[in-house]
Amino acid sequence: MMLDFEQVDLAVPQGPEILSDGVSVWVNAPTGECIARFGRGGVDVHRTVADQVAGMPECLACTHHRPDAAAWAMFVRETARHHGVVIADKHTPRWITGAATVSVGERSRE
Repeated sequence: MMLDFEQVDLAVPQGPEILSDGVSVWVNAPTGECIARFGRGGVDVHRTVADQVAGMPECLACTHHRPDAAAWAMFVRETARHHGVVIADKHTPRWITGAATVSVGERSRE
């Protein structure tokens, strides 16, 4: 029996992916790894997995407490500084801006 396979494009994306849902923000490297996240539990801006495997520490700018507007500004600044990723204002969590709560399932993708 002969199988007919469809060719799939497995090209690596050329840039980062920024996902937000009005509550949290995730920044993924082109390799798919999460390099930064911001949410009610804190801020994480991490080194890439390759850097960590090479012996470098994981955290570049991390907190483990409920963040505020100053922490959001630090997250945006440090993500740009360490990874060259500019996070647009549209990704600012609504609980930071004071806007209404996000609807379940709503997501912005850049």
